[in-house]
Amino acid sequence: MKENKLFRLLRSLSAEEWNAFEKFIESPYFNNGRNFLPLFRYLKVSILKKGKESFEAEVIYDKLYPGKKFNKSVVNTIVSNFTKLTENFLVQIEFDSSANPKKLALLKQLNHRNCDSLFEKAAALVSKHARETAFDIDTLEYLKGLQENLVRAKYKTNFDKSIENEIHKRSDYRFFVFYLWLLNEERDLRIMKDVMNKKPAERISTKLAKSINPENVISYIEEHYPELKDTVGAIILYFTSRDIKRVSDSLYKNYLLFQPNLALTLFYILEGLIVDNITEGRKEELAERFRLLRFILEKGLVVNEYQTRLNTRVTENIIYVSLWCKEFSWLKHFLDTYSSRFAEDMKENLVKYCRACLLFSEKKYAEALRELYLVGDTSITMKLRMKDLELQLLFEMNKIDEVYFAIDNYNKLKLNQLVSERHRAAMDVNISAYKFLVNLRDAKNPGESAMAAKSLESAPPTQLGDWILEKLKSPVHVS
Repeated sequence: MKENKLFRLLRSLSAEEWNAFEKFIESPYFNNGRNFLPLFRYLKVSILKKGKESFEAEVIYDKLYPGKKFNKSVVNTIVSNFTKLTENFLVQIEFDSSANPKKLALLKQLNHRNCDSLFEKAAALVSKHARETAFDIDTLEYLKGLQENLVRAKYKTNFDKSIENEIHKRSDYRFFVFYLWLLNEERDLRIMKDVMNKKPAERISTKLAKSINPENVISYIEEHYPELKDTVGAIILYFTSRDIKRVSDSLYKNYLLFQPNLALTLFYILEGLIVDNITEGRKEELAERFRLLRFILEKGLVVNEYQTRLNTRVTENIIYVSLWCKEFSWLKHFLDTYSSRFAEDMKENLVKYCRACLLFSEKKYAEALRELYLVGDTSITMKLRMKDLELQLLFEMNKIDEVYFAIDNYNKLKLNQLVSERHRAAMDVNISAYKFLVNLRDAKNPGESAMAAKSLESAPPTQLGDWILEKLKSPVHVS
């Protein structure tokens, strides 16, 4: 019997889930009186014991019915039923992962059984719990589910004015949930298209998102649902506003109202606004980006909740932005304090990259370059940043012969399809200015640095570009 759906599902179980699954199977309520324990125990040993791959139908039949003649249809039936039982167990895991679905299911049952007084008490507790819990979009889904149950309960009585309010609430919650998911999906698609260097296709959801005035929605929430102003209203503001100060003031004030994963997502949105401003030439926003990265690190928002590891993308950005802002004392503190929590698969590379930046700040250029060359395979973003640092180190070491080879490699990397047009344009300007800078050092093209500096100042800012600007404006390099 080749490995099929059942074995793929079983291989996904953790040790704790295997133990829970055994109790699940032992319950006659779930397995309808069938005795699946012999099959379960055989499969558990076979799967957890590495190197043992005895999944043939004949082997399974012999284990379950020793001494009896092989019957393939019996094995197929047992495996099919056990697969359904495994799927039911996975559904139960999902159901047990959150108390919210259970509470809503209980409300529905109480209403269905006409236990009105019990329903009212349970509904009040559900509402109270939802408003005391850190917010995420699932919380709003939960509130929407509560309204569904309240409307069902009131439909059982004669129509009166009290039901109108519940119907309005249900309708509003449905819209809020829809709008938030719409904004979230639109953002995810924009980011993906930007990374893949493609223009987002015009879709009905895009047109719909553009047709809704977010300020009207926020004003409506403030008037009719003031208790949602700092959660639902704030999220809509973060997704749709370009006013960095307004978004920043609100988010730093209210981030504790949100579940950590959602709070981190909202800070990413703010970071995106800041990066856009920096790209447009407002380099004063660079300090704000450093503040944001440091804040989400120190508040524990960038730690993977399952592995207690730092988010790799944020770790890369912290190192790069610290280098750009010349916050080297803090960067050393970051390395000493947090390197043990770097993502395991990238830990060695991130440590070496960080050390290279620190050695660069100490003008230990040869050591920094050696450290940089020891970094293994990384993300495309980190590769580009490492190339930037390599060019700076080679220039400082006056290794002119190696510079042009490094530039060729840089240009090859630029052709990677994952490099966006915006980054590619900045790289072109940087390389052009860098070559001019090298020629100044090499005395092949003395003077006339103002034109190169002007092209850099009008290009999207980068750490390499700012470093080149400093060099071009330094009398040491233009004499």
